[in-house]
Order: sequence, then structure tokens, then C-alpha cells
Amino acid sequence: MRKQLGLIAIIVLLVCVGLSGCTTPTGDTNKFIGSWSGTYSYGANLSRIVPARITFFPDGTYGVSLPMIIDNGTWDIKDGKLDKTADGNPAVVYSYSFSKNDTRLILTSVPPNEQWNVTKQ
Repeated sequence: MRKQLGLIAIIVLLVCVGLSGCTTPTGDTNKFIGSWSGTYSYGANLSRIVPARITFFPDGTYGVSLPMIIDNGTWDIKDGKLDKTADGNPAVVYSYSFSKNDTRLILTSVPPNEQWNVTKQ
């Protein structure tokens, strides 16, 4: 009987630990949260470069500010890529890399026709 109780206690503990992470961002998701400023490149060979600001919120939404453009939508990390969906537009998938203690972020669209090069504020 004691062995069964011990086994049940271990199972309950494992289930509680496993479910405790469901409500908060984990892994790379946490690294994105916050405001980032830098440049946004697009066009042939990413030759057009404009100042940019993007903010990732913990609830899975984002806001973008580019010259003459304000954009909002949702974001998510799937299979090691960032999916960003602007309100009413198809999703854009980005590869990403962090550097400088996760304060610098480069997002490159797949295929590579746009790129964000930003620093956390």
C-alpha cells in the first residue's frame, strides 16, 4: 500500500510540474518579449533600409512602427522559427538569431526578402 501511495505521489508531482509551465512563455519565447529598435531591410538584396521598432508582448501579440506604417498582429514560436501574422494578412515565417546576451536579434524571413536587425530597449 505504501508503494502505491508513493507511486501516486510521484505521478501527481510530475503532472503538476509538467503543467506549471503552460501559462508562461518558456525558452526562446521569453527572449523576444519587450521592445526592440533598429532597422528593417527589404527589397532586392535587402537594399532598402528603414528605421524600425517592434514590440513583442507576452500575450502573443506584437506592434510594429516603421516610417508611415503601424502594424499589429500575433506571433508565435513554432519549430524553431518565428511566425508573425499581421492583422488580416498571411503569416510571415522568420529564422532568428540572438547575440550579445540576447539583447540583439536578427529576424530573416523565409524566403529572405526582409530582415530585422534590432537591439532590445
